[in-house]
Amino acid sequence: MSASSAIAKCATVSGRKVPGNTARRLPLVMDARYRPRMPSNTPGKPNPSSELVEVLGASDEIVDVVTRSQMRRNRLRHRCTFVVVRSSSGQVLIHRRSLEKDLWGGYWDLCAGGVVGVGEEWHEAAARELNEELGIADCELTPLGQGSYRDEDVDELGWVWTTVHDGPFEFADGEVLEACFVTVAELLHRLEGDPFVPDSRALVLPFILGNSNSEASLAQS
Repeated sequence: MSASSAIAKCATVSGRKVPGNTARRLPLVMDARYRPRMPSNTPGKPNPSSELVEVLGASDEIVDVVTRSQMRRNRLRHRCTFVVVRSSSGQVLIHRRSLEKDLWGGYWDLCAGGVVGVGEEWHEAAARELNEELGIADCELTPLGQGSYRDEDVDELGWVWTTVHDGPFEFADGEVLEACFVTVAELLHRLEGDPFVPDSRALVLPFILGNSNSEASLAQS
C-alpha cells in the first residue's frame, strides 16, 4: 500500500467513531508532550491551563506542584506518557492533533499520551490518556522503556508503552482531528514531509523501528 493510499484512508472526525484499520534503548537523554483536553471554549469544561502538574527536580523527584499554564510558561520538567497503538498486522496508528492544543496544534503524532496527573501512577496515566484520546479501554499495555526529552518548548520525563488494537476508535474529547494506520515504511515517508511532534519522534520512533520485526514484509504491503 502506498503512502498516498494510507493518507486517503485517514478519516476526519469530530467526536465520531472511525472504523478500525482504515487507512531498548532508552533512556535517551536528549536536550514535550501535552495532556489531552477539551477545547477551551467548550461550555462546562474545565480550563486546562488551571490543571495541576507535578514538577520534577534534577534527580526526577517531585519538587513542586504548579498549574499547567505555569509549567508551559516556565518550561518546567514534568512526567508524560506515550502509548504506541499497533494493528494486529503490525501497522502503526498515527493521528493529527487538534488545533486547540496548547502545544504543537495540528501536528501529527506517533502515539497517544499526555501529562501525568498529580499523584497518578505511570500506568494509570497511560491507560487514561489512551481512553481519552482514542476511546480504547481495558487493553493490555506493554512497557517499552523510559527516556527524557528537552527542547525550547518542553522538558519531559516519559515512559513508553505499546498496545495492539484494530479499532474502532472514538475521538470524543476533540483532541484528535484524524487518524490512520500506516506501515513502518509509510511512516518513514510521512516523517519526511509532514510535521510530527518532536518528543514522540525522539522518544517513541526508536521503539517503533526496533520492535518492528515484520518491517520488511510491511514495507511491501
